[in-house]
Amino acid sequence: MRNWFSHDCSCNDATAILGTIINGRKYESDSVTTEQYAEDMKKVASALDSMAKSQTETDANLKILAEKHASDISQIFKEITALHNTISDISKNISAIDERVKKLESAGPEIKITSFKASPVVALAGSEIDVKLTWAFNTQATSITVNGTAVSGTSYTSNRVNSSRTFTLIATDKNGNTDTATAKIDFMNNIVYGSSSDTAPSSDMLAGLATKVLSEEISRTISVDTGAGAYIYYAYPKRLGKVKFYTYGMFEGGFEDPVTVLYTNAQGFAEEYTVYRSSNILTEEIEVQVTKEV
Repeated sequence: MRNWFSHDCSCNDATAILGTIINGRKYESDSVTTEQYAEDMKKVASALDSMAKSQTETDANLKILAEKHASDISQIFKEITALHNTISDISKNISAIDERVKKLESAGPEIKITSFKASPVVALAGSEIDVKLTWAFNTQATSITVNGTAVSGTSYTSNRVNSSRTFTLIATDKNGNTDTATAKIDFMNNIVYGSSSDTAPSSDMLAGLATKVLSEEISRTISVDTGAGAYIYYAYPKRLGKVKFYTYGMFEGGFEDPVTVLYTNAQGFAEEYTVYRSSNILTEEIEVQVTKEV
């Protein structure tokens, strides 16, 4: 008898047998028994069942794979979206910076006052002077004021100034940026010192002393030549406090206790002065260190 199922039925075998049945064709040999046919059909059924199970497993695996990849793809999509948003933000920031740079380039530098000076910076108390103010900027100014008064150019003269004053310069550029600077003139009296044979100080005697220093710093080192014989005098505005004396090559006697004298300077300005006089007449050049008492 011809055996059509001489080996284990595979999917291809089942498909072939099933195809034979569906097409209505009979076995080629009449010797095929009913039992054999039934056995063959069992094998076909088993093969079809195996195919169904395999397909079910395949479908399940495909579903798992699809779900897994769907999750992965979703995460990747989220990351790509976040990256896109980041790139978009960076692009916007770059654009904003570019725009600002363009504006700055077209606007030019922000105005700065590079120099502001008053001349003179000190004057003798009681005088009345003209103070010249000069300035410079790093770029062109559209508006300049000095103490609120509109000015132009690179200088301005304040006339008839007779007391200490601070000048405030404000410069504005075309973009509305401003810069401010100050300059000051101080009015002060002289510190006077030198030698004199007078035993008691007076305003006229102080006016005749050799050295006059326009300052309010009473600590200094002085050198006085007493010549053939004279006292050393050191005088300054009383409001500045007290001093101590240290001598180089100590001379005998030191200084007397100070006295107060109303001193009138060359501009007619009167102020009380503290006056020190050496205890003895000296006949040589003396160097003295004067230090303010704290």
